[in-house]
Amino acid sequence: MAHALTESSTFTASVTVPDDGDVRNAASVETAFQALANRTKWLTDQRTSDNATLATGLGIMNAAIDAIEALTPGIATSLTRAVSIPGAAIVNTNTRWALNASGDWEQTGILSSGTLELPLADFPKSGRISGISYRVAPGTGRGGLPGGMPVYKLLQYDAFTDTTTIISSVTDSSASVGAYEAAHTQAVTGLTHNISATSTYSLLIEGEWSTNAQIGLVFRGARITIVPVP
Repeated sequence: MAHALTESSTFTASVTVPDDGDVRNAASVETAFQALANRTKWLTDQRTSDNATLATGLGIMNAAIDAIEALTPGIATSLTRAVSIPGAAIVNTNTRWALNASGDWEQTGILSSGTLELPLADFPKSGRISGISYRVAPGTGRGGLPGGMPVYKLLQYDAFTDTTTIISSVTDSSASVGAYEAAHTQAVTGLTHNISATSTYSLLIEGEWSTNAQIGLVFRGARITIVPVP
């Protein structure tokens, strides 16, 4: 009777396979499968650990940038900040998105676009947003471009007035299914939004849907370009 292997988070040193003449039974191949299963779990755990370390490092780096900006407000330079993507969403409409084994948000339903809103907890308190880029990996297998292409938005929320403002909204502009299915960046430039210290900010992603849509769109993260306010 078939049974499941119990994975161990260990990078097994070698993978032993049967030779010609060995007994041909389940035990002859289970050792090899076990070693590969162990390696897979170890690599997955390493990725999860690395993501957590990266998020901590981004927080430290962005805090240092904020300190520099506060001390030298007149510096005429731009700073491109990677924003850490949280594991808890503000909005996940109809649970169309889920965290995958790598710690990235992945679209798991296509009956509708599925709105995913993620808070930006480490957002700076000053400066002017001049651009933002989104990184996605849709995966392969579509017969054409989705009838409903993903939309990426940057939102500002003012708790005092209870209002939400769309700072930027862009629809994925991939011109072919090949370009879309390859991991790619959707960039927005020419923004002039002055950051409000009393507001909170978030990213909102509307996934693909309609004709040719399929599950598997992965949101890898975003980078925001900020310039000092004169």
